[in-house]
Amino acid sequence: MGPRRKTANLAFVYSSDKGNFVAYQERYIAAAQKVLRDAYAKVQSGEQSISEVAKLLSSDQIGVGGMEIKMRGSDKWMPRSRMLQPHVRAPDGGDCIIVMP
Repeated sequence: MGPRRKTANLAFVYSSDKGNFVAYQERYIAAAQKVLRDAYAKVQSGEQSISEVAKLLSSDQIGVGGMEIKMRGSDKWMPRSRMLQPHVRAPDGGDCIIVMP
């Protein structure tokens, strides 16, 4: 049997003196995934423009209320609305900065 596969929509990578690490992950809840799938289907059928999907992604409904967050070292997902500004420290407790793609 191979390794167990885990899914996350976004992984936020930070860098410290000791190297890079994933500080936290975000994922869409099932209801938000459905809203986004429906919106993309409308784009593909020509019923709506892609800019409408962009508006959805940045809306409070999807961008905050439709997401969950899990911090490094935790196995519990929590609503994104409970942690809008995650406090991130390096695994050794030192300072770190986010890695931008």
